[in-house]
Amino acid sequence: MKIFNEIKYAENMIFQGFIQKKYEYELKILAKYYFSKGFCDDILRNKIKEFCYDHIPDFNEVKYVGMIKRAHKYGENNRLFVVKSVRITQDEIDKIRTLNNLKIEKIAFVFLVLANINKQKYTLYMGDKIKYIQKINKNKKNPLKLPNISLPYLLKEKINNIFTFAKVYLRKKDRNTILRALIEKEFIIMSDKCGYKINFIHHNTKNTSLIIENFDDFILEYERLIGDNIGYCIMCNKPIRITSGRRKYCNKCSKIVEKENWVNRKRKQRENVTK
Repeated sequence: MKIFNEIKYAENMIFQGFIQKKYEYELKILAKYYFSKGFCDDILRNKIKEFCYDHIPDFNEVKYVGMIKRAHKYGENNRLFVVKSVRITQDEIDKIRTLNNLKIEKIAFVFLVLANINKQKYTLYMGDKIKYIQKINKNKKNPLKLPNISLPYLLKEKINNIFTFAKVYLRKKDRNTILRALIEKEFIIMSDKCGYKINFIHHNTKNTSLIIENFDDFILEYERLIGDNIGYCIMCNKPIRITSGRRKYCNKCSKIVEKENWVNRKRKQRENVTK
């Protein structure tokens, strides 16, 4: 599960508990959220413990003491990650279109978007790491070396997730065929350590073709660019496929509207009965 907004993710955790059951990973996000709200030191540690008591069956503080310490430390030294807008240039779109195969084009587009997001996340993380090292170095005779914040556009993501984002559902054999095509055409370069290096980034803000701000079903943005009938939900601005002239909402907002309409109809019925 790719997390594009850790603030919303932490708020959902507070409402419903662990979402992925990845305790330490999710506690670190929650710790960052609590710290951003002004909780620190023992108060922050206690907030994490309270959450664990509420949402981990048979929670044992001694058993999880290391996990709580790591989450506490991480929360106080790292900022919450929220994806900023991703700009896609016309040169990048033109390059993708040369693939001349919609399924491969969609996979390439997903690689491009996720690599941009990964770059944002890495830059934030390394910025926080540098600040932490600088804080430690104040009391060290032999200061630690600061890491290099520069990094090419890389992506380490499960292949299944990439194809799911692209809404391209194929057998493993056919997925590998698409990946080989992208490698042979030098759109991506494989690396054992970092996954994939994206090789068709063309940054030019004056040549921006698309700005992605909503990452729910973002593959539809590409389909809109190539002429498919894609619109936007009038409530949340999520891209949606227009299947009829009546469609104005995404599935989630449509359910909310239907519920509100049902409540309004029931209220009017009661009012008519009492008249």
